[in-house]
Amino acid sequence: MPIPATDRVFLAAWTTLVIWVLLAFFGATWFRLHSLQRWFLLLLPVLATVIVYVLRRTPSTMRAFMTAWFNTLWSYCLMVSLGAVLLLLLYSAVGYLPYSDRPGPGWGNIEPHFPVPEEIRYFSSWALILLPICYFMGNLLFLFMAWARWLKLPMWLARTLGGFFCSGLSMFAVAAAGWYIAIAVSVTNAVGVCGLLYGIFVLPRISPAREMPLSKTARSVGIALASLCLIACLAYPFLRH
Repeated sequence: MPIPATDRVFLAAWTTLVIWVLLAFFGATWFRLHSLQRWFLLLLPVLATVIVYVLRRTPSTMRAFMTAWFNTLWSYCLMVSLGAVLLLLLYSAVGYLPYSDRPGPGWGNIEPHFPVPEEIRYFSSWALILLPICYFMGNLLFLFMAWARWLKLPMWLARTLGGFFCSGLSMFAVAAAGWYIAIAVSVTNAVGVCGLLYGIFVLPRISPAREMPLSKTARSVGIALASLCLIACLAYPFLRH
């Protein structure tokens, strides 16, 4: 079955972003780059988005794809980073120490109080460390949901898988950056709940709504492979250690 031209554009954009993710985050050269070079590599998709919007003859399918990508990334990064900062402030305000190695997180180590500027500044500076990780996780979620929508995954299943993967990746993102401040597990879990809601109600709505007329077998195999890729990302930290 020939692939329509609009779907070929969508598949080309999706494949290009997949290759970029693999090269940027899993390639051996990534670990040899200096900090400035890494940031430039991270900004390449943003530069591509700007070029797409500037070019007048860009296919509408490509513009829709890049718009969905941009909306997914900024909303996901905002949800995780802002949610984590607000939770840290809320926990501190009610008298629960949400971070610290010595003494560890828990009750009785801090008095209930209104958030002070020093706390807000400290937690916000930590969130800057969280943003690059969220950027990576957001790309993974966008690629999965774009693939799921392209293969006409039923919406109830897309929401279920989106919520599961978004919750797991969000907790990993906060845990990966949280070692810096010895963050409490309860904060990580709470962000996971926020990610669950985001994956169920927001992610499928803002993902590119392309649909490819493939056979049921081909769509099932494609969805299974996409799901296995994200399951592998969730399982990798446990298998490695």
